[in-house]
Formats: sequence, structure tokens, C-alpha cells
Amino acid sequence: MTEPTRAVFLSYASQDIEAARRMCEVLRAGGIEVWFDQSELRGGDAWDHHIRRQIADCALFVPIISAYTQARPEGYFRLEWDLADQRSHMMARTKAFIIPVCVDNTPDGAAEVPESFLKVQWTRLLGGQTRPAFVERVASLLAGDPHVPSAATGAPTFSPHRPTRTGRSAARLRPLVLVTLAAALLAAGYFGLDRFVLPKRLSQNNRAPAASVRSDTLAQSKVPEKSIAVLPFIDMSEKHDQEYFSDGLSEELINQLAQNADLLVIARTSSFQFKAKSEDVRSIAASLGVANVLEGSVRNSAGNLRITVQLIRAADGAHVWSKTYDRTLNDVFKIQEQIANTVAQALKATFRGRDSEKTSGTKSIEAYNLYLQALSIYQHLNERSDSETAINYLRQALKADPGYAVAWALLSRSLAMRASFGFDPAHPSNDEARRAAEQALRLDPDLADAHAAVARILMETDWNLPGAAAQLQQALEFDPNNSLALALSAVLAAQRGHLDEALQLINKAVRIDPANPFRYGDLGAILYYAGRYQEALIAIRHVLDLNPKARLAHCMNGSALFSMGNAAGALKEMDRETDAESRMLCMGAFVAVYDALGRKPEADAALASFEKAHATDQAYSIACDYAIRGDVNKAFSWLDRAYRQHDFGMLYIMIDPDLQNVRADPRYKVLLKKMTLSDDASGMNL
Repeated sequence: MTEPTRAVFLSYASQDIEAARRMCEVLRAGGIEVWFDQSELRGGDAWDHHIRRQIADCALFVPIISAYTQARPEGYFRLEWDLADQRSHMMARTKAFIIPVCVDNTPDGAAEVPESFLKVQWTRLLGGQTRPAFVERVASLLAGDPHVPSAATGAPTFSPHRPTRTGRSAARLRPLVLVTLAAALLAAGYFGLDRFVLPKRLSQNNRAPAASVRSDTLAQSKVPEKSIAVLPFIDMSEKHDQEYFSDGLSEELINQLAQNADLLVIARTSSFQFKAKSEDVRSIAASLGVANVLEGSVRNSAGNLRITVQLIRAADGAHVWSKTYDRTLNDVFKIQEQIANTVAQALKATFRGRDSEKTSGTKSIEAYNLYLQALSIYQHLNERSDSETAINYLRQALKADPGYAVAWALLSRSLAMRASFGFDPAHPSNDEARRAAEQALRLDPDLADAHAAVARILMETDWNLPGAAAQLQQALEFDPNNSLALALSAVLAAQRGHLDEALQLINKAVRIDPANPFRYGDLGAILYYAGRYQEALIAIRHVLDLNPKARLAHCMNGSALFSMGNAAGALKEMDRETDAESRMLCMGAFVAVYDALGRKPEADAALASFEKAHATDQAYSIACDYAIRGDVNKAFSWLDRAYRQHDFGMLYIMIDPDLQNVRADPRYKVLLKKMTLSDDASGMNL
């Protein structure tokens, strides 16, 4: 008998091919060989012989179990299962071979599977969304460790307490891309990674299928009962020209419900992924990991509103509550509060509402309409004209109601985005963004978005991390489900060297906003700094899952591959960045890879090109390249320049592995002191 290979065989019913494909892609991304037949035309003598040989030779057999396999008493997959079952009878009981994976909520006790499948613990990967913990378990079993704990659980995949990987050489790939992305995140809020990660318009055609947007970071077999997603309400107006209004109503309900600490509320970015799609409510709930879904419609005609709302329990599709409101436009704020209160009561959550004026921030219908139009544009802002239009709408709204705190907070974020996108090279927008954030906070000290806006200014512009931390803590007290505040808190904790805390925070942000590619970018960056490169690779690949054309994602994948010791693979991945601007922003990473591959002339040319193009805005990244090369004097020369330029990357000097070669130099401690940073033994606190 030939020695079995180290391959994994995936067996599935044809209806589960998409779930199988997702599992295959993630396992292969983790360096695991997978035998995965993608043909739905199963059969034929040659094909049958090939499959039988693979089952006889594979190292692990993974049957994919679902309601589809339950409903099919016959199917080729059942022959595959029987062949694997027969092979398992010849194995010692301690040998791991069959790893059952259930991709829905099919109970294992009543499953129509061979007896050997029931003797081992199942893994549940809803929709085939494969968690890194499962990849690690498979890799460990292939390596011959039968005592690895099961990944079938509801525990966070990226556990902050797991030891980080160490032992890589000093020639690390510099995290230019990670620092750049983090800086953009702070400036732009929810869509802060647009400039670097996503193309200019994320069209519906580029979005991942609904079933693939489920976060594998905190995928759970048991969904919290007090959890809800508010889907975008349908515009039923005669001319279908009130979409901004129906979207705004949905967002206001999300904001109100999110203030309840005992209720898990999915963020707008994720729930709105299902806009204009015919996805079944139960499928949407499974993708987002919630037990309940709120959906509805709005008809706005000459100031008369008809709002129909229904709360649906995902488990059985039952309508928990539904109601139709026929009111005037002036009653919209009261209706929002009534709906949120009723939903909270139906879910047995403590409703922490605010009075109707404070919830929406204004009594002015004119100001509210202008704000909703600005918000609609802001969610897809990328061009200068979009930026100016959104800002103009907000200024008109604030002219109609100068006391509109919510509009002031959005104005601050919009102005910061304009500066971040390079629409305002002189950066006067940051000064106005500061004034707008402070005004929002003066008008409404309980507004989470106002605290988050002030925190961004303190972090990015003032380098005042303790002050930013205090603002974010207050933001989360007022809105525990604010994924932006959670993500900002995670970035801040990482900068301060508290990587365990950072992972806890970003895991929660991804759980709340599981279809937001920007949250996966944050997660990948933090995992990278924690030295957990394989997990970072999987996290960043989710950005590409959500948008295959994502800019700089291939460069970030290259960073993780290089840090895992695969310089050739890193270069191949980074070369997939075809956009000229992206390649230039990746140039610092190319330098390290070329050096590692012994291609010094190309490394020198890349570094020279990088210096010429980005001496005024990427001094920190250039310093890291020299630090990796061991040229300590040039590294400090560029670090000093980065300090003078107020380069945001300087906030990462405590955790950046690329500065390892300069930390013993006395100038490093001087630099920390200048930035009011210290690296004491208590955990690198500020």
C-alpha cells in the first residue's frame, strides 16, 4: 500500500458546491493541499476510479453535511462517505481521519451519515465560511498532532490569548501598507480604507454573494437570541425617488437600537449589503449571524408617510411583530422611537432610548432631509465632486438647524475624508473637521459619533492617544455597538502595544459588521503586528472575497507571505497589484522582498524610486526600509524627518517589527520621549 498523501478530500452534495468552494479556497490559502472536484456532472468509470483512489490516499476526509444531504437518500457523495467510513474501520481509534463539517444548523444526532461520522466531534462552518481555527486544526492534524482541540465551538477564531509566532529573521517586510491603511481609516471613518483598499465605486456586481459575507472571525454555532439586523427599507414612493429617505430611516433605527448594551445590532455597512437583493430572510440572518431581522417599506407622498415594519424570527421565518404607520412627515422622529422601543420590547431587551429630538438631533424636517441626502452620498464618497456635494448638503442642513449635532459629527468625518483622499492637499479641512467635531460634542455630549470624531482628531492630528482613548471609551458607553468606535479603539490599543486588547476589540467590531471589508483590513493589520501572519493572510483575503478588485490587498497578502518566510510567493502576490499608484505605495515592501531574494540592484532602484516619489509623505516607511537593511544612521535621519512631517506611521514605532535593528540605539529612546511614548516593562504604555 502506498503512503497516504498530506491532502484533504472534500466530499459534498452538488447543492453545497459554493460552501465547499469557500472552504477549499481558505484551506488552500493556509497552504493545505485540497482535493476538490468542482464538476457537478459526477460519474463515469475513469472519474469513479480517480475519486476512489483519492479517498484511499487522502490524509483527511471532510464530509460536508447539510439539509441538502439530509434530503437526498441517494447521491454520489454517499458512496464517497461509505468508502471513507470503510477505510476508517482499518485505523486505530486515536487516528484522526474523518472531520465532519456541517454548513448549516442540521443537528448531528439525527443526521443521515455513517456511524463513524457520529463518533467524532463536528465542526460547524455556516455557509462554508471557514474560520482560521479550523485551518489550524487541519494543519496540525496533517502534521501528526492528534490532540489539537476541535474548532467546532463558538469561541473567537482569533483568540487574543494564543501565543504569537516568533523566530523569523530580522529581515522583516515593512508594513508600509498597514500603516497607510490605518492612517486612512482614522481620517475617513467607516469608509476610511476606500482610498487604498477599494476601487472608486464598489458596484453591486463586485460585491460578494450574500452567503459569502458571513464573518468567520466570530462565527458561532449558537446565535444570540438578542441579536438583530435592520435591512434597508424599500422605497415605495410613486417616483421611487425617496431612497435616501428610506435608507435614512433604516439607519436611524440601527442607531437607536445599537444604544442598548444587551442587544447585538449589526452595523449598517453589513445589513445594507443585501439591498435590492432577493435573498431569503433566513439566509440573510445566517450570513450576518443574527436571530432576528427587521424589514419594512416607506411611502413618502407630499409629506404623508406610510411606514410598514415587520420583525421576523430567523429560525422559522415567523413574524414576531408587524405594524403599519400612517402619519405626516413631521411625526417621523416619534415613529422611529416607537419602532425601536417596540422591537427592543419584543426581543426582551432594555430599551435605552433618547427623546425623539435628541435621537435624530433636530426638529427640522428640512435639515433632516438634507442630512439624509448627505449621508447617502457620504456612504459612497470617493470623487472630489461627491465630497463637495455631501459637505454642501451638510452645511445647508446646519444653516436650517445650527443645533443639529448629528450633522456636525458627519461634517467632521466628511471634511476629514476630503483631506485623507487628497482632495485638500493643504489640509485646512482638518482644522474645520476639529471645529465641527467639537461643536457636535458641545451640542450633544451623549452622541457616540461626536466622541469618535473628536477621538480621530486627537489620534491623527494631535498624537494624543490617552485623550483619544478617553473619548472612545465614552463613545462606547453611549453606543456599545458602534463598530467605528470599536475599530478606532482597536487601532489605538495596538499602537500602545496592547495587542491582546486590540484583537478583542476588532473581533467585536467584525462581529457587529461582518460584511465590511474595512474591518477585515483592520483585523489583518493587527494580526500582522501580533506576529500571527497566517491569520492575517486569511483576514486580508476576506477583503478580496468582498471585492476582488480591492487595491493594496495583494500587497498586504504579500506582506503576510513574506513574514511566513515565503519571499518568492510574496513577490508573486505583490505583482498582482497592477495599479501604478498602488505599486508605488507598495514600493517599500518590494524593497524588502528584493533584498531577501538577493536582487540588490532591483532593491536599490525600488528604494530610490520610493524616496523620490514619497519623501514628503512616507518618510516613516522609508526609515523602516533602512532599518531593515541595518543602515541605522539613515533610518534615524528618516525617522526625524517623519517626526517633523507629523507622519502618522510614527505612532507604530512601539510595535513595528521593522525597527528591531534600531531599538538598542540611544536615539530610539530619545525619539520615544519626544513623542511622549515609553517602552517600559509594564507593557509599553503611553
